[in-house]
Amino acid sequence: MVFMKQTGLAKKKRRKRSGEYTLPPRVAMNRQSAARLAAYREQPPLPGYRHILGSFGGFLLALSMALFLWIPAHSLLQDLRERGVAAPAIVTDVNENANYVRIKFTLGSRAGEEVDLSDFSGMHPDFHIGDRMWATYDPQKPSHLLSRHWVTIPPTNFPVFGTSLIAVFFLVGTVALILRRRWVLRNWPPEKPDTAPTTPGRLTKP
Repeated sequence: MVFMKQTGLAKKKRRKRSGEYTLPPRVAMNRQSAARLAAYREQPPLPGYRHILGSFGGFLLALSMALFLWIPAHSLLQDLRERGVAAPAIVTDVNENANYVRIKFTLGSRAGEEVDLSDFSGMHPDFHIGDRMWATYDPQKPSHLLSRHWVTIPPTNFPVFGTSLIAVFFLVGTVALILRRRWVLRNWPPEKPDTAPTTPGRLTKP
């Protein structure tokens, strides 16, 4: 009887509360890994350098097109305003497919001569055959001539405006891609955190 009581006391001494159990190292690593995965936010798409360079290349291309259209038109207006000579003329031919307007001078030193009006950034005035108008030409460059009305009040240069808007669009896109790339790299790690292999474990007594 005494022996049984002593054995029971020994068993009670060996028992510990559940809160006193310690986890094996592998189980603790698995729990830490699971906590890291739970706190991990998936990285949004990261703009690559090829996207940034492509957008910047589109900006340069659109800008070069805008300058290609604007510089000759601006130079033509400046020359005609500085040394242009106005003379009456009549429209003899209008070809929308070939995009030209042909006129014939009726008075002045070039009377009887037929020439084509210069284009203004690819645009031509809206004339019809038989219309009478005044043309302003450059004596030093007789092939450079425009309608006198266009020399006085230039038309809205839609081609230049259009290509300029495209250039601005690509420039804004380039800046936005650069800022987004910096924001993503600053707020998200470059790689997903390593995870320890999860293996089943069991609670053990120390």
